[in-house]
Amino acid sequence: MLVDILKINQNLVYEYSSQGTLYQLFYLFFFPTLVIVIFVWILSNKIMGQHKGLRAVLAIGVYAFIVLQGYYSWFVMLSKFWFFMLLFLGFIYFLTYRGGGGGGGGGGGGHGPAHGKVLGMNLSLGRIFDQINPFGEYKNEADMIEANISFIYQKVMEDKKLGRAGHYEDIINETHKTIDELTRKVSLGRKNPGINKLKENLRRAMKGEEPKW
Repeated sequence: MLVDILKINQNLVYEYSSQGTLYQLFYLFFFPTLVIVIFVWILSNKIMGQHKGLRAVLAIGVYAFIVLQGYYSWFVMLSKFWFFMLLFLGFIYFLTYRGGGGGGGGGGGGHGPAHGKVLGMNLSLGRIFDQINPFGEYKNEADMIEANISFIYQKVMEDKKLGRAGHYEDIINETHKTIDELTRKVSLGRKNPGINKLKENLRRAMKGEEPKW
């Protein structure tokens, strides 16, 4: 019944039929679902941030879409390698956020050209990861900054229409300060693409130009 509901390719069913029910249960249902969960977690973390309710709704929607459109069999095939995929993601995370932290003055062991290559690789991976998830665990702070920028833009536009001069120094200064604090926290700091986008959108909002999210 589950095979019919999930529209699993019969060739995949036969592949595990000789290995018993337990193998079929894990390789046809449990492991593919695990791969989908990892996929949805990465997707929802980028789109929904820390909004748990919306992330749950998105997860259910994505899972239903995968099943109804007949894509579940793809994840059955991928599930053979789920553990290696998890190791790869963990390795990327380690290099991006844990590796290459050593400082270093001159000449001591382990800080020569090889160390420079490893550090360069860490920075490159960091830039790649920041394009996918520029704020990581600081998404809530970034959301608050975006809300402030949108508020500033709306007020500036209202005052332009009414021909009056508004005073937003407090919220503008507070937003600048929060961006500076966030810059010190997130990966790659001032070179983080998300930070640069916040700064540019704050500048646009202060001029009455619509932020480009």
